[in-house]
Amino acid sequence: MTKFLSALFLFVMSAFAHAADVSADTPPTPEADPTAIIVFAIIFVGMIAGFAGFVWWKERERRRREIGPS
Repeated sequence: MTKFLSALFLFVMSAFAHAADVSADTPPTPEADPTAIIVFAIIFVGMIAGFAGFVWWKERERRRREIGPS
């Protein structure tokens, strides 16, 4: 295990050095397309709202079962 950890440490240190060396030569990356960001935001918010709706619906069903038919 100690060999693995020491190898991992050396690999991470060399990766940092390589990343610092490469970033100086490469041009800056272009900005992301706004359409992709908007689509992602809509899907992300929709998934959160869907999950909240699902939890609310299941909680409502559970309360109805506890109370019983009226």
